[in-house]
Amino acid sequence: MNVAGRRLSIRQRFLLGIACQLWIWVNFLSHRSAVETSVVSVIQLIAVVLLFLRLKRTRDGKEFYGRGIVLLITLIITLVNLGTVFLAISGRAIPIWLSSLGAVELVFALGAVLYTFLQRPTRILLILYTVSFVAAIQAGTLTSTLVATLSRTANGSDYAALLGIQKIITLFAAAGSMIYPILFLIRGQYSKVRGEK
Repeated sequence: MNVAGRRLSIRQRFLLGIACQLWIWVNFLSHRSAVETSVVSVIQLIAVVLLFLRLKRTRDGKEFYGRGIVLLITLIITLVNLGTVFLAISGRAIPIWLSSLGAVELVFALGAVLYTFLQRPTRILLILYTVSFVAAIQAGTLTSTLVATLSRTANGSDYAALLGIQKIITLFAAAGSMIYPILFLIRGQYSKVRGEK
């Protein structure tokens, strides 16, 4: 069976696109408690590991390294996020140096999202896009923690205004996250793996 350029059925594309979009939206809403954040982080970690195992079957070496870098960025951000959650659960304050990693993570995560966005829409790329977008959400949350900490130390009355901006950015990001799943719904394909002709 030649699956390299085969289109998925509209039902398959719709169900997968909805599932990935729901996962992104769950992560937008999951930062209300440490327990919620830890659960979604563990699920994200499992998804990254499973994606890496699937990625090992990719035929093209260039695709393997590009997607492997995206997965590595996602893995690091997820592990940092889990570390901050465990600190919160244990009642410890998140160190400034750890919070300051959020901005760096955010840059790399947005680069990963852009990389996946610019690729042809396949099942694997959609899932890779989803986990990298979730990593960007986690990095953004860590960055907002740093902003909150700095605002408190500076008697920051500006933090309320920053929260308003953050809500606007969240709404735009939630809407923007739908673009790639819509492209996948229109043009989604199977992914090429070793052993398939």
